[in-house]
Amino acid sequence: MTPEGPTVRLIEGDAAELPRLAPGSIHLVVTSPPYPMIAQWDGSFAAQGADDFDGMHALLDRAWQSCHRVLVPGGLLAISIGDAVRTRDGEFRLWPNHARVLTGAARIGFRPLPYLLWKKPLNKPNAFLGSGFLPPNAYVTLDCEFLLLFRKGGLRRFAAHDPRRSASRLTRAERDRWFSQVWSDVRGARQAGPDGRTGAFPPGDSPAADPDVQRPRRHGARSVRGHGHHALGRP
Repeated sequence: MTPEGPTVRLIEGDAAELPRLAPGSIHLVVTSPPYPMIAQWDGSFAAQGADDFDGMHALLDRAWQSCHRVLVPGGLLAISIGDAVRTRDGEFRLWPNHARVLTGAARIGFRPLPYLLWKKPLNKPNAFLGSGFLPPNAYVTLDCEFLLLFRKGGLRRFAAHDPRRSASRLTRAERDRWFSQVWSDVRGARQAGPDGRTGAFPPGDSPAADPDVQRPRRHGARSVRGHGHHALGRP
């Protein structure tokens, strides 16, 4: 039996609700939401009544709750999130988005798994924070994003000789590369939107872009919200 090829279905709706998806129908969710305390997303959060760190993450918690509902037992949630640095009330500080997402998803019932650090290309690679070359008042440059991984419940169980599981087998080289905690050689392809925002997405040789790695060869559903997006995979 040969696994069927992937299909894609596009659903536009609220990622905090996902009303068209049945409970326990999705095997994998991959999402990169707007990052709280990043100025370019202030308007999106403010439109939903959130203007501070806690309020913004309360909105994201609704999305994680919805993901938990639609995932099968043993299903996986992958969240790409970055921390933020910003001055509020005259004080410059770090806003630890990844830590808040970890605790929020765990409270909902997800099991946190070892996560990835993606060392990404910067929009301003030569920029310094604080005093720059004077160490006492300089700050570490944020050049990594967190790819947080969670499981709903225990391990998934597969029938013996499941052809889809067999098709997911990695080579030794793939295993060593993609399961290293730090991704430093995944540069990403530049994405430019009509609103002037830019971002990097993994290139064609990454697990995120390769239909054979994470290799579900499964039907996928994608849910898009004005405040973020999910990619969802199911058989």
